[in-house]
Amino acid sequence: AFTTGDGGLLEISKDNGTTWLDIGATGSGATFTQGAYDGKIPSGTNNPAAGRSGWLSSTGSYFQSVISLDSTVWAGKNLKFRWRLATNSSTASPGAWSIDDLNLNGKLVTLSYADWAAIHFTDLEAFSSQEDGDADGDGLTNFAEYAMGSDPNAKTPQPVSVKNSDGSITINFTKAINTEGVIYHAEISPDLINWTDVTMTSLGSPADNPLIQNMKATLPAPSGKSPNFLRVRFAR
Repeated sequence: AFTTGDGGLLEISKDNGTTWLDIGATGSGATFTQGAYDGKIPSGTNNPAAGRSGWLSSTGSYFQSVISLDSTVWAGKNLKFRWRLATNSSTASPGAWSIDDLNLNGKLVTLSYADWAAIHFTDLEAFSSQEDGDADGDGLTNFAEYAMGSDPNAKTPQPVSVKNSDGSITINFTKAINTEGVIYHAEISPDLINWTDVTMTSLGSPADNPLIQNMKATLPAPSGKSPNFLRVRFAR
């Protein structure tokens, strides 16, 4: 149980923990729909969170809190949560707070190209935001960056091809899972004119970004007139 002057808080970050916002704060895009804070942490006790809303009650049992995230704020973003036990400078509250059964529920929100561009470009950058533009000069069009789930304002390595010990060639790239209307092609050709689709394989999502999948496609070792060119193409 909390002693007088102590309290618990939940904070959220959209910039990998550089800054943190209270649930319900302006710009947080997060609100309580159940089990909200039940008071303000009192001042005058040297509590670093004095004056902020928090959980103060002593329930003696678990209760459920539910938070709703605004998709217009959080779509395409990574988020971090942290729970804080804020105490005063006098009586301690050992074991005052226990957290259990954390669940994240929802649905994948897809982004149109226009929505994606609005996140990454300002109104003054309308020309740079066009699909065939290359705002960061890395050789990838904005549409390719959209398809791959990369940042159009930071140089992104182009899809990498690797020659394997058996003579085959594998190309690796990323695929965004929240795009709208993008068709992904891995293609092989004997002459750079006629192209044929080949199977792509998903290698799963990286731990730090569940909105993309690592993909690969393989060009078999050349045999006679077998295809010997491999490319990745993104289309509507």
